[in-house]
Order: sequence, then C-alpha cells, then structure tokens
Amino acid sequence: MTRVLSAGIALLVLIPFVRYGSPFSFSLLVAAAAAVGTWEFLRLTRFPGNRIALGLASAAGAALALGSRHFLPPAAVLAVWAALLLFFSSALCLPPDVWPAPKGIPGGILGIGFVGFTFGSMTLLRSFPEGGGGAEGWRWIFFLWIVVWGGDTGAYYGGRAWGSRPLHARLSPKKTVQGALAGLGASLAAGILAWAWFLPARPDWGWIEAGTAALLLGTAGQAGDLAESAIKRSAGVKDAGALIPGHGGMLDRLDALMFAGPILYAILWMRGIP
Repeated sequence: MTRVLSAGIALLVLIPFVRYGSPFSFSLLVAAAAAVGTWEFLRLTRFPGNRIALGLASAAGAALALGSRHFLPPAAVLAVWAALLLFFSSALCLPPDVWPAPKGIPGGILGIGFVGFTFGSMTLLRSFPEGGGGAEGWRWIFFLWIVVWGGDTGAYYGGRAWGSRPLHARLSPKKTVQGALAGLGASLAAGILAWAWFLPARPDWGWIEAGTAALLLGTAGQAGDLAESAIKRSAGVKDAGALIPGHGGMLDRLDALMFAGPILYAILWMRGIP
C-alpha cells in the first residue's frame, strides 16, 4: 500500500509538471534526481571522503545530467551511452560475487558518468524538437514512463500470478521468466496505447514502430533493474537508499529509466524524429 501511495503522489505532481512546465525546469528536476542518484551510487561503491566530497561529486553528476545536450554532439553522446550500458549489462553474465565496476575513487568516477549521462537522456527527450522549445518533448517523456513503468507493473503482477522459473536467481531471486514475459507484454500494450492516445500523427511512426520501440524499452528497463541489483548485491545492501517510501532510493525507482531513456533517444535520433 505504501508503494502504491508513494507512486500515486509522485505522479500527481510530475504529470502536470512535465506537461506544462518548461524543458529547462524539467532539466533542473532531473539534475536534482541525478544528484541524489549519484550520492547513492557513491555510497554503494564506498567512495572515500566526507559529506563535502560526496556532495561535490554528486553535484558533478547533476551537472552532467543538466548539460548533456550541450557537452557533446548527439553521435558522441550515443557512443558514451553505448559504452556505459554495455559495461553495466556485463554484470548479468559474470560469475557470482563479481561486479565489473571498481570500488573507491575509480568506481565513484564511473558512477558519476553513469548516473549523470543516463539521467541526461531525459533532458534531451524533454527538449524535443531540437531548437523548437521542446513543444513535443513531453510526449516522449510520457511514452518512456508509461512503457517502462507499465512493464514493471506487468512483471510484478505477472510474476506473482504465474511465476515459477527464476529469471536470474543470483541477482534477483524473486524475478521470474514468466514475470519478465508478462512485463514485455505490458510494455508492448502500453506503448501502442500511448501511441494511439497522445503521440503526434506521423507517417514514419505508426503502431508497429511504437510497439517495436516499446519492446526494446521494456527489455532495456529489465536489464537496468538487474544491473542495479548486481551493484546492490556487490555492496551487500537490499536498497540503494530510503528516499521513497515503499520503493527504496532514487536508483531503485529510476534504474530502468537509466537504461531505457538512452535507447528511446537513440531510436528517435536514428529515425530523424522530430
């Protein structure tokens, strides 16, 4: 019940903020979330230093999220995302008790880039169309959220109803293959529903394109959830933080978006949208 209540309150605030707020105000919100997520990541990697050092490092993560669209050309940003997502996805294939990221200062530096750049994908999406004031960006943010969180909900209830075979017992014993498939089905349905509901009519973005994108985002989201589980397992903790009642920390709630956001931006960029 606490989980549902927290999500409901957050959505009541976020939906009008994303729809009617400016892209810059949304970027500030994402930067604040990135600062919290970076702090949590630094704690997981046992980054040395006092609170001042952690605060400065967290500010660096926020700066990356806020300024991603200004630092590098799109192709370079896509290359950075690809390297980061592939690196952290490798945690799903490693032997027990092995995590690919170093700890301490190297792990902290890697975490600053990982959180900052992946959170930055949402600032890029909200700024669509490029140079046009972000008039359509809210649509893509909602598409991303509906697909990813719809898939998360489908996986949770599908796993409870039909789950029997573990998906990745070492990283997340409660997740099942049946739940993952239910999650992908929910992501697909959510993507097509979102396309029919509020995405602008385009000859190059029909229900097939929306459904294909939704499946890719759903898969990326589940990979992100498992990758964060690998980080937490390595650190010996259940949750990355305790900021959101019923959900854990910022990384616990947004881990799937950290993987899916770059994927959606890459799809749109490669298709020349907008």
